[in-house]
Amino acid sequence: MSTTERMPELLEAYFADLDRALTGADPREHAETVQAMREHAAEMLSLHGNSEQTAERVIADFGPVEDVAAASTAAPAVPCLLYTSDAADDT
Repeated sequence: MSTTERMPELLEAYFADLDRALTGADPREHAETVQAMREHAAEMLSLHGNSEQTAERVIADFGPVEDVAAASTAAPAVPCLLYTSDAADDT
């Protein structure tokens, strides 16, 4: 099973929740985490059958999406420059 094939609904829902939970993570880490987990899930489904039972086992191995997201690196802060009207008066 490739990572582009449709997985059982339970896993698709898990990955949708994971994607939302990783919103504040570093974008590269976000993408790599989801991709690696999808690859692992696809491998397990290929080995043990594309079933809800296998999906439940995979999700149990992964753990709650909140725990996965908590272990990720936060996205870097974007600097914010503030301009005030006083700055225009200094010219």
